[in-house]
Amino acid sequence: GLERGLLRAERVNARRRMANDHFEQATRAAMPDDFVTRLFLVRHGAVEGMERREVRGQRDVPLSARGRAQHAELVDWLAARLATPARPLRILTSDLSRCRDLADALSHRLGLQLEAVPALREQHMGTWQGQTWEAITAREGRGVNDYWDDYWNAAPPGGESMATMAARLDEWWRAAAPTFANQDVVLVTHAGPIRALLAAFFGLPGDESLRFAPPAATATIVAHSAAGFVLEGLGLPGAGEAPDPQPATARSASAPEPIKADLTTPVVTPLRIALSGSAGTGKTTLGRALAKDLGL
Repeated sequence: GLERGLLRAERVNARRRMANDHFEQATRAAMPDDFVTRLFLVRHGAVEGMERREVRGQRDVPLSARGRAQHAELVDWLAARLATPARPLRILTSDLSRCRDLADALSHRLGLQLEAVPALREQHMGTWQGQTWEAITAREGRGVNDYWDDYWNAAPPGGESMATMAARLDEWWRAAAPTFANQDVVLVTHAGPIRALLAAFFGLPGDESLRFAPPAATATIVAHSAAGFVLEGLGLPGAGEAPDPQPATARSASAPEPIKADLTTPVVTPLRIALSGSAGTGKTTLGRALAKDLGL
């Protein structure tokens, strides 16, 4: 039991070390391999038909006006973090135009050559591409339910299953990963590939991949080293597909006020608040302030 505990602690410490881009000399000497790759998994912005819930798959659909605005903002956000990289930087993209638009703008901003990778394409949705889910459900009936009951293995007519897409990505990753060592790598792609890659990186079964939901026009950051993978951020910078906030004056005079819970009211079961986070981020300070304000 003690040996297993020590091994578990060493794995935790290795992952903590990996989360940093720079290591002290003594730390480097202790590591079996000192490479660290930082991956930016970037999902493209909004496209035409997104509000109608059209099935896109590998259909090359154009960006919407909002998508173009999202790309401009995301290029600024990425460039601010990558314009003067301490290490080499590469930009790879799905060859579909909704990804190429963002990748072209970012590579131009940073003066880098763009690498188009067909393996980063979205899942092929066969004859369902270009149709709304409502229309497909009306025509296919139970077939749509069967698909979602086993979305990992099932494939739309003439398309590929998510498992097939994941196998395509796995083959590409195994060949490409060794060339990424000690670099920052931007992968401009789609929701499906990001989900499949994250599930593979963190050892989740493929049919759990929908637990990851990267919004449009956001970046998911993953660090990779010999110790494994660390998720540094999901859905950054955080705007994504959220609607634009409405100014306070836009609220209707008749609209009800939000319901506010009175946490100071005594209840049968005492209220407990659990705070989770890394060391030094202020959990104790926040907890004490909450306890004081709420009388806990």
